Amino acid sequence: MKIRTYIYIVAGLLILALNSCDKVDEDDRFVYMKPEAMGRNVLVEDFTGQNCKNCPDAHVVIEQFQEAYGKDRVVAVSIHAGGLAIFYRDEAHPNGRPYGLKTDLGETYNNFWNITSWPNGTVNRTGVLAHTSWGAKILEDLQKPSPVNIDVETAYDNSSRELKVDINTVALETVSGKIQVWLLEDGIVAPQAMPDNKTNPQYVHNNVFRDALNGAWGDDYRASEGASLDFSYSYNVAERYKAENLAVIVFIYNDNGVLQVIRKPLFDNDTEETPAE
Repeated sequence: MKIRTYIYIVAGLLILALNSCDKVDEDDRFVYMKPEAMGRNVLVEDFTGQNCKNCPDAHVVIEQFQEAYGKDRVVAVSIHAGGLAIFYRDEAHPNGRPYGLKTDLGETYNNFWNITSWPNGTVNRTGVLAHTSWGAKILEDLQKPSPVNIDVETAYDNSSRELKVDINTVALETVSGKIQVWLLEDGIVAPQAMPDNKTNPQYVHNNVFRDALNGAWGDDYRASEGASLDFSYSYNVAERYKAENLAVIVFIYNDNGVLQVIRKPLFDNDTEETPAE
């Protein structure tokens, strides 16, 4: 009799618990918390050339804004292209330093924007501007929120020279466009024509566009609000690139311009090589 009574009590408690669960409003069980928006970073595509004597003036503009706001906020890419740029030639420097910094992809981008004089460039891909007009647009876009957050992790294996890039994105609103991954290099010593009509053979070139990891125009990107999307890429780094000076930039863009851009060096200044998994 006691056992039967115990069973009735347990059954009653279960029914009561189930009924209590039924009273919880469906909307109150899972509450969507919108992630905090990152500030919008700015992508400056600087079309330049080693035979362009006015191009160092554009490099100074970039340096000033990067000093003021950081290379992570003002992400610059120096794309050597056009009639005043020089293609890489192995024989130019027996010590292995590259002479020319022009690339085929750089030419593709230069032709797309129909750039015929240098320096010129785009700020967040909203039209071509002379370098003297970059500042106002940079300041304007730094004040905008980003509709998508991007997180980037890199791993580099020194023996195989394989670079792995893992990307996580979270859309803060419905986003449609392309995701692009580029490789940049700093600290390249190569000749540059200067405003005083002389050539500096020891000019230090930074933010130099090297290659795209996912094609000339990137991959399709479509995400609804709250959606988290992951992307992974592998890339074999050329011997002539110095891995310690390389950085990956990832940006999402559409017809309205660049929605967000992230710069991620392969190595932090205070760390050693990051092993590939």
